[in-house]
Order: sequence, then C-alpha cells, then structure tokens
Amino acid sequence: MAFGVAQRTREIGIRLAMGAQRSSVLRLVARQSMVLLLAGLTAGLLTAAALGRFVSWMLFSVSPSDASVYAFAAAATI
Repeated sequence: MAFGVAQRTREIGIRLAMGAQRSSVLRLVARQSMVLLLAGLTAGLLTAAALGRFVSWMLFSVSPSDASVYAFAAAATI
C-alpha cells in the first residue's frame, strides 16, 4: 500500500494543488487499499479452502471447511 501511494505522490500533489478536497484524495487512497485488501483476502481464503483438503489429516477436531476458523484467520490478518 505504501508503495502504491509513494508512486502516486505527484498525482496526489497535483490533485491537491488543483483544488481537490483532502477528503476526496483520502477516499481515492482508501478505495485503492480496500481493493487490495479484498483481493488478498479472497485469494487467501480460496487458497486456504483448496489446501485445507490436502492437510485435513493434520487438523484435529476442526473440519477443513469450518467457517469460524476462516473468519478468525481473515480477521487476524486485518
């Protein structure tokens, strides 16, 4: 995220110089970060669901498709 903002520093500066509201620039950056967050969570959850089947023999008293485990893992990464 920091890399993306660093790349767009000039663009953000020009937007502010041209009279853009700080809130609109912040919304632009927040939208970009939410897209990255959702893409990462989606990819991670899909990968975990696929690999959970292969390592199910290592999971004790938890099924590979336990929604509460996925919800906890997703919340812990945020």
